[in-house]
Amino acid sequence: MTSIPDVSADLEAAAKRVAELSEQVAVRAKETGLVWLEGYEKVL
Repeated sequence: MTSIPDVSADLEAAAKRVAELSEQVAVRAKETGLVWLEGYEKVL
């Protein structure tokens, strides 16, 4: 009988990493959006 390896720790670490990266993307998008909006306001 073949046993299934316990990968729960790996999955948890991967999920945590994805959450951290998602947060970084959201922060960068907000910063970039603000810079773009300020530049657009200057053009007006």
